[in-house]
Amino acid sequence: MIKQISQLHARKSEKDDENEKKLLDIKLKNFKTLDNLFVLGYYNSGTNWINYLIIENTPANHIYTLRNQNKFISDQITIERQSKHGKLKDLTLSQKKCVIVYVIRDFDSWINSFLRNKYEVKIKNDIASSTYGWPSMNVYDLYCHIIQTNLNLLRNSKCNYIIVNMKEIQKTKGFIILELLEKLNFKFIKPYKEISVHTKNKKNEINRNFLKCDITKFKLKENKNIEKFIKDIALKPECRLL
Repeated sequence: MIKQISQLHARKSEKDDENEKKLLDIKLKNFKTLDNLFVLGYYNSGTNWINYLIIENTPANHIYTLRNQNKFISDQITIERQSKHGKLKDLTLSQKKCVIVYVIRDFDSWINSFLRNKYEVKIKNDIASSTYGWPSMNVYDLYCHIIQTNLNLLRNSKCNYIIVNMKEIQKTKGFIILELLEKLNFKFIKPYKEISVHTKNKKNEINRNFLKCDITKFKLKENKNIEKFIKDIALKPECRLL
């Protein structure tokens, strides 16, 4: 029996990478109609937490998503590249046996985290530099542009997807995602195991408490469509499962 281990426990591990290859061999022999997952979201959206949650609850001898979160398992059980922070590629959108889990944070909570964990993004005044192919623009406008771009791509494709509001799914410890996927015959460990530590500092906290910034510096004009969408998925995740 082989149990996949997420990067929460071992960032770099030759043994765990080798076990993942063995799990892919098992998958190739027993592949079902819908049995792959890919987690998408911009910096500081919670992609690590959801990836770790899925892997932690995946039974032995099963594999749905990869330790390397910028790659996914294709319909042909090959490993393909897709930046989890970037624009969805045509290849990713063409998959029929994969569910894309798109995670979004509301701007007010996201910006406080983002300003303290910008990674390679540089901000001058209210303008963010270009990364992962996204344009350089006002931070709030960039936030809205990224969401609208990938939302349009998902809705105009024929792929399977679930779009969730990070703040809301944390109230269920993320278990709502597992429950939705179980309806599609994904199998998970019972009872569910939670990820109760922060994925970056490993402290016993889901979110770090940062001093709140003045968001009016960045949100010069509210995007009513995006703000409504964020509220809508807080009430109910948007799903298309073919």
